[in-house]
Amino acid sequence: MRQTKGARYLQDEISLGENAVITPGIRYEKVSRQFTTDWDLDYFAPSLHFLYRVSQNDNLRASVAKTVKLPTFQELSTSTYSSLDLNDLNHPDITGNPALKEESALSYEARYEHYFDDKGIVGIGGFYRAIDDKIEKLTTYDITTSRYIERPYNAGEGSLWGIELELKKSLNDYISGLGIFGNATFQNSSLTTEGFTRPIKGINDYLCNVGIDHTLSDYRITYGAAYRYVGGY
Repeated sequence: MRQTKGARYLQDEISLGENAVITPGIRYEKVSRQFTTDWDLDYFAPSLHFLYRVSQNDNLRASVAKTVKLPTFQELSTSTYSSLDLNDLNHPDITGNPALKEESALSYEARYEHYFDDKGIVGIGGFYRAIDDKIEKLTTYDITTSRYIERPYNAGEGSLWGIELELKKSLNDYISGLGIFGNATFQNSSLTTEGFTRPIKGINDYLCNVGIDHTLSDYRITYGAAYRYVGGY
């Protein structure tokens, strides 16, 4: 397989008074692949970002952008990675799908940020993504080979939405060099395929990270610990 990919983009930054900035842009990409048969794809991906400085320490951000996710070579290749004798629903052979199409999405995001004087931050944001030709993996039983086989396929039209929280704060007033950080994401999804609606595969209901670190400025050393929790799919 051989792939050639090129892109051109144009972006501008426009100030609207002293407190607002709008950043429009557009990206053009072209991809050519030589794999079994020649395959060409070109597309435009526009974007628009908005920043409003509510105060010296507070920002409001919003954006809308189109993104395109191309299938990887492994997802397209018909080569089979065999699970050998351990072949069942949980241990299938793995192969690609040459007919796989690109996945595209239109994303909307909004975020409010507050910066502390010590360069810490607390923020809350939300996002929504409308997805076309969502790529998922499907395991089926092949009666001709009597084996389970996993392939990627374009499952259908989907959407993903959620809320994101972020915190980073210095505790230098209590212990010199001490800081805490954390973030959390709560999300939900839906996918319409073959006449019914279900959640998108592999999407966590929620995930969070929380941690603490300490800097020894005299030795230029920072150490810490973090805990990560991932909710169910």
